[in-house]
Amino acid sequence: MKIHGVAALGMALVGAQFAAKAYADEPVQQEEASSQRPGITEISDEELDGMRGRYTVDDGSVAWFGVTMNSSWQSDTGQVLQSALKIGMDFSDGKQRPVVTFEPVVSITASDAPTVLADTAPSVRHVVNGAGLANANGMVQSVQVAGDDNSAANVTSLRVLEGGSIPLVDAGAGVLGHGASATVAAHRNGALAQAGIDGGAARVLLQIEGAGAVQQWVGNGSMGQTIQLGGYHQNISNSMELTLIRQSASAGGALMQNVAQAIGFSRGVTPSNF
Repeated sequence: MKIHGVAALGMALVGAQFAAKAYADEPVQQEEASSQRPGITEISDEELDGMRGRYTVDDGSVAWFGVTMNSSWQSDTGQVLQSALKIGMDFSDGKQRPVVTFEPVVSITASDAPTVLADTAPSVRHVVNGAGLANANGMVQSVQVAGDDNSAANVTSLRVLEGGSIPLVDAGAGVLGHGASATVAAHRNGALAQAGIDGGAARVLLQIEGAGAVQQWVGNGSMGQTIQLGGYHQNISNSMELTLIRQSASAGGALMQNVAQAIGFSRGVTPSNF
């Protein structure tokens, strides 16, 4: 079994959270020191909470944030499931509420005949329980396997571009309206491939009845990749690429703050959440 992850991203996100906290704490300290000056009013925690994720684009700010998720699963019978989703959030030209574009692709290809691996695989299927992962926030990566001769990989990467061009929208991409949801799915012989945006979260899902489930998501306070396998001779890969385009270069602390803002740990991925 092969398991891969990118620790650097986790460190960057942790740094982003600390940087964002320090950025938020600084004005409060200044206000406390000058609370007796006329014309200055302290902002409550509730008001600050409502401001998170809302910011204007200026020098050194996020101009575009994109996520590409790809999941692939080849079963012991030769059946191939694929699910992919591209999301772009355009904050350029001073947009406080981004233009969100999305492009989901799903497919299921069935083998014409059982493979040798299918003939030798045990008929027993194991149950894998990942209910505890629902309590995790931030970046989540998990591989749970109950079976032999499986291959599973989670890979996440982050690219930060200074002053790059905003990517052109693909012809097949759609624009997501405020609070809207969009999901595409394919079903075949007990298999499901699904990709879409719903409830403020973008998600791709692969599932084979009796063998397990594979998914990736961004939004609703977390982002992650999980693989749950209860079968044998399965080949699975998850890849997620995050791209952040900034308007201009700035200090490392501001960069970490922008990463935290763009990923939106406390916001969803739909325009209505900004």
